[in-house]
Amino acid sequence: HKGLFTAVSAIAFSSMIGLIQTGKKIGWGPFGYLYEWDGETDQIVKKYDPENRKGEVIFYGASNFRLWKEMEEDLKEYKVQNHGFGGSTDVLLMKYAEKLLYPYDPKIVVFQTGSNDYVRMKGSVQEIAQDCIRIKKEMFEQIHQNLPETKMIIMAGILMPRRDTY
Repeated sequence: HKGLFTAVSAIAFSSMIGLIQTGKKIGWGPFGYLYEWDGETDQIVKKYDPENRKGEVIFYGASNFRLWKEMEEDLKEYKVQNHGFGGSTDVLLMKYAEKLLYPYDPKIVVFQTGSNDYVRMKGSVQEIAQDCIRIKKEMFEQIHQNLPETKMIIMAGILMPRRDTY
């Protein structure tokens, strides 16, 4: 029995380490909160030089944008930039606006926001909805203060089936 207990303990420990590493590296699972977005956002700045790409259309949001790899080709008649970073929430969009929005002085910002906020918040459905609305108002007011001439297009968050359970 001792050997079986040792083997099961080793498997459980290895699984926990794997979940922690997965959360830290890609922001997925019960330890997704350990993920740091700096590497991903640094790549966006590297791709789109803020000194040479001012006044364009920026798509700003989560993985629905980040995974749209052909965006620039699909929208080639417009000058667009894909500033989507996976797993982003409104709080993270506000945090990284200093790096990913304001230096670019965009003409238009297209937001995809809400899905990650909703699934990560705790409380009743009504409490979560109220918190989402409060944070969104704060985010859009902050962005409008910093970019008063910028037009904003907001796409609603989409709750995907089984998305509410990681």
